Amino acid sequence: AQVDSVLARSGVTVVLRADSLPSRRFGLCGIDPQNLLQVGDGRMLHARFVVLCGGDSISVSFDQPALEDRGTGAFQTVITDPATIVVTAGGAPVAIPDTGTVEAASVKIEAPRFTLQSPHAVLTRRGGGLRVVPRP
Repeated sequence: AQVDSVLARSGVTVVLRADSLPSRRFGLCGIDPQNLLQVGDGRMLHARFVVLCGGDSISVSFDQPALEDRGTGAFQTVITDPATIVVTAGGAPVAIPDTGTVEAASVKIEAPRFTLQSPHAVLTRRGGGLRVVPRP
């Protein structure tokens, strides 16, 4: 029920995939073990915060609930106010067309309670969602 309530929030569903990382996983650089819920199907709900790292300089910070899929290495969350999401590449704003894909270097995504920094990433928008595949 907790997972469903987190994912059912209205906003932009952000999915981070670790497919392009050498280990096919993000490193866990910070968690709150008292607010971690094992769902039982290979997923973990980080109810308060989780900090990810990977590759050379990939860093991701969720200061809100995030769902981890231990099988695929993916993480997802919902950013409830889409207007607050700022995506930049090399410091310049990046526009991702609806149902489009953009590949960029020096990527930064910032929103209240969520930040991502990656030397390279593929960003895809589809149906109210944003898929991010960071690359070292």
